Amino acid sequence: MTTTDHRKGLETAIAAAANKAAAAYRAAHPEASRIKASVQVNAYRQRPKGYSQWPVKLTELLIRTPEAAAKSNAELVAWLSKIYDGYAIPDAVLYKALSASQRTAIDKVLTDAGLPGRTKTKDTFSAIKQRWQAMRGRAEGVRSATVEVVFAEECVVVGDKRYTIEAGRYPAIRVGKNRMRSDILEQLLIGST
Repeated sequence: MTTTDHRKGLETAIAAAANKAAAAYRAAHPEASRIKASVQVNAYRQRPKGYSQWPVKLTELLIRTPEAAAKSNAELVAWLSKIYDGYAIPDAVLYKALSASQRTAIDKVLTDAGLPGRTKTKDTFSAIKQRWQAMRGRAEGVRSATVEVVFAEECVVVGDKRYTIEAGRYPAIRVGKNRMRSDILEQLLIGST
């Protein structure tokens, strides 16, 4: 890994060589003396081999080291930069939509590890990281349940328990000593308005 940034020096050298070549051409062809020419040079560091697989590398890191999901995006990018021999990677790369091939590769890594989850069109790595954090949270003690909820005009049935909808300012069911709005519950669970 080189720490010297040679891009500016290369750009200057190439522009100087182009200007010298243009002057030599004009000297050989005097009729071209009034023609202006400009050169725009963009020296850049070539992307390292395998760079397009950076989302897979980060996914593998999350699987191997679950606490990596708590790292900031800047810390993850710094980790990637080390993996790719100091190649400068902007933080914004984690917020750009992943390509179809990158999403397919991530899905394969998740499947091979026996983990649920699929990437979606227009997913960014940042979105995948957030879903990973949520999944880890569920695995680490967040309570969840799968139960059938049925909404009828006069009642709400949750699993085997029936709750009568009480009239009032808002339709509500009584859960213990608390009143819960049944219309809000229905909207939350099935999107009804």
